[in-house]
Amino acid sequence: SPNGDGINDIFFINAGDGIEEVTYFQIYDRWGEKLFDKETFQPNDPAFGWNGSFKGKNLNSGVYVYWAMIKFKDGNSELYKGDINLLR
Repeated sequence: SPNGDGINDIFFINAGDGIEEVTYFQIYDRWGEKLFDKETFQPNDPAFGWNGSFKGKNLNSGVYVYWAMIKFKDGNSELYKGDINLLR
């Protein structure tokens, strides 16, 4: 609910100590258009999160898909994917 109240305004990767980095974090609409893309960053930083907009315009409420490749400190990587419900 990105409405400027400081609660759930940014969707970002949260992780514990076992994470080396987020290799990529992407968000798509239901037609497969990439709306958001960040690469090679540390988790737990809202500066690398999505605020529910695309090309400077707020998107409508709806369900969007995310993909995140997470690299662990042991060298393994794992793809996490799911959906997020954007509410306005």
